[in-house]
Amino acid sequence: MAARDLSVLLYQEAEARGIRMKDIVIVGVSIGMYMSLCLASRLQQASVVLIVPPADLETVPYSVRGISLRPLIPWAARHAYPSNMDVIEDYKTTGFDGVAFLRQHSEKLRGNLHIFTAKDDKFVPRDAGERLRKAFIESHDGFKHARTAELGALGHEARPSREEWRELFQGWAQNI
Repeated sequence: MAARDLSVLLYQEAEARGIRMKDIVIVGVSIGMYMSLCLASRLQQASVVLIVPPADLETVPYSVRGISLRPLIPWAARHAYPSNMDVIEDYKTTGFDGVAFLRQHSEKLRGNLHIFTAKDDKFVPRDAGERLRKAFIESHDGFKHARTAELGALGHEARPSREEWRELFQGWAQNI
């Protein structure tokens, strides 16, 4: 529902400002990956940048002071990210599973995709970004670019530097 409401608002604001959907970039950080992909699937032409995204909740190591919270994750996620629910025609939810989402909805995504990963990320498995990219590539080739890059900064709090953003957008501009 939130992605639907955001997409309506974004369409209205973009139209009022004369901005084309293909010039919009949606950025999702960590767990924001899922909402970013949902929103992009509704907008269809927008590009997506994911920063330290988990591929799903199953592979994320949850613990506090050495105590595992893993048994709580499926319980909490089923309320926040229900699975197999009809939202709109031809759109079923996939729970918090970015790989499943991309396999199911990738044909609706027609912009660029870029995934930033980080070394020494204690929350997101090292292969998460590549798993997301491969899931998309295997199911659809609609993205103009679908790439992963490792950030220069370390850990889950890593964010792209000004230079990393510049390189990303220059690369997109050269291939558009």
